[in-house]
Amino acid sequence: MKVDAPDTSIAQSAENRWNAEADEFNQWGALGQDEKDELIVAEQERLVSAERAGVIPSNAE
Repeated sequence: MKVDAPDTSIAQSAENRWNAEADEFNQWGALGQDEKDELIVAEQERLVSAERAGVIPSNAE
């Protein structure tokens, strides 16, 4: 899935979430662009879902 110019705060949030859980060999910089795009979309969906529920995610940037 292609992501057109993601909001930098969403992209940064996705990167931070990934790096916090990934081991040292699977950090954000080691991912392919398609993997990054999927994670950015997932982060955006997570934030929208939380917003609709009236919840501010604890790690929102």
